[in-house]
Amino acid sequence: MTIDEKYVDTVVVGGGVIGCSIAYYLAKEGISVALFEKYELASGASGANQGVAAAQLYDPPLLELVLESIKLYNELERTLPIDFELDKCGSIICAIEERHWNILEERANTLRKFNVNVELIEGAELREMEPSLSTEILGASLCSEDILVNPFKLTYAFANAARRFGANINTYCTVRRVVVKDGEVESIITDKGQIKTDHVVISAGAWSTLIEGLEELKLPISPQRGQVFVTEPIRPLRFRIILDADYLVTATTTSHAERFEDLRLKRRIAAALSQTRSGNILIGSSRDLAGYDKRTTILDLKIIATRALKFLPFLSRINVIRTFAGLRPYSHDDLPILGEVPSIKGLFIATGHCGNGIALAPVTGKIIADLITKGESSIKNIDRFSVSRFKA
Repeated sequence: MTIDEKYVDTVVVGGGVIGCSIAYYLAKEGISVALFEKYELASGASGANQGVAAAQLYDPPLLELVLESIKLYNELERTLPIDFELDKCGSIICAIEERHWNILEERANTLRKFNVNVELIEGAELREMEPSLSTEILGASLCSEDILVNPFKLTYAFANAARRFGANINTYCTVRRVVVKDGEVESIITDKGQIKTDHVVISAGAWSTLIEGLEELKLPISPQRGQVFVTEPIRPLRFRIILDADYLVTATTTSHAERFEDLRLKRRIAAALSQTRSGNILIGSSRDLAGYDKRTTILDLKIIATRALKFLPFLSRINVIRTFAGLRPYSHDDLPILGEVPSIKGLFIATGHCGNGIALAPVTGKIIADLITKGESSIKNIDRFSVSRFKA
């Protein structure tokens, strides 16, 4: 599509994994769609994460969405034109305190009610399977269904597949304003021209609130910084997703994290380790509200490194090759915002995924495409994710 074209059925704002997934599922349904990204694809949070989709981390209602996403990933592995390095490696959530073990037992019972395959394993047995695991680990919950992907390749796989179905993927083109007239979407204004459209999907992650014309929505989205180490490649580990049981706390406590006495928990830091297909270990993770500052910090990196050694002590002998930080779109109740804005016909929101963009990308694309093409989603109770919940 050239900017000279004056109409497209649906405009997707944002070229991360969420936006590209939406463009793919829409184009697959025969909808004329144009995606606009102000920089390169995956230049935001989609290019600054660990690529994990771990069902055992989630409670309802997100759990149902993640399980559906994992099903879709298995289909996408066969249909997308780029190998996005889907690794059905499973994950372990490790307990290093007695209180952690009680939490994992309770979670396992809940997850099994949703047919999630979770197994509790004692520390000694874990170390037989992977001797490099710390002797501090008392045990872990193992979920064999959890997966890893390469987030860069996944984003480009969605985008390339969308192009094959006729979508126009535009980079280095900024959507400045959504024009609404008489309660309906009329057009978008970019830095290269104006385009009329019937539907606009806002999927610009942490930058979604900066688009003009949407001020009255007061989207409750804030940029949430996450910092990660990348190591040199090493031998394949038996467990390629290793998670700290405290991650279950730090991932959902932004509003009251300051109540913790422990600086690590106050900074919302817990160990999250994943190993790429190339052998690099990605070590996170942190969550702080630092505005649009994408710099890494010595304080948080030091705490992350110290915590990671509680789980894989041998990392003290492994070289770090770089660090990075990304800005997640944090919604103020830790749930994504999905669906049509009730007060504006044709305006859809797909943001606020916090640190769950990879886990929710396929199902988000499917939900938004279904709402636009069919007026409803096959996912039950999708209204619980509507932006209207905040006004209520």
